[in-house]
Amino acid sequence: MKKILFIFVCLVLLSGCGNDIEEEKKIVADVKKITCADVNPLVDKGAIIIDVRTSDEYKVDHLENSININNDVIKYTIGNYVSDFNTPIIVYCQSGNRSAESADTLVNLGYTEVYDMGSITGCYGEE
Repeated sequence: MKKILFIFVCLVLLSGCGNDIEEEKKIVADVKKITCADVNPLVDKGAIIIDVRTSDEYKVDHLENSININNDVIKYTIGNYVSDFNTPIIVYCQSGNRSAESADTLVNLGYTEVYDMGSITGCYGEE
């Protein structure tokens, strides 16, 4: 009986540890808001630029050297483009809504340096 009680107590204690680890992972990074002026210095330091709009929107205009990964699929495909969770990632869209959503998704996936530029409209002429 004592062995069963001991095993039960150990299982309860161990199950609580897993939740703490998950919580720590979620707190590792916060999304940083940036402007167009901040993009080039970050790219010089190795940042990847991701346009999270549709492919049709991307074809009309986009920032130079950006990758088009639609907001709807970014959580499934980002690993094909960025495998190092410490790589700086800049996201942008048309109005700022999809980039905010994508930035949160990336942080929740474990990426540690995520920048939300918001809307591309302020960057016209800076491509």
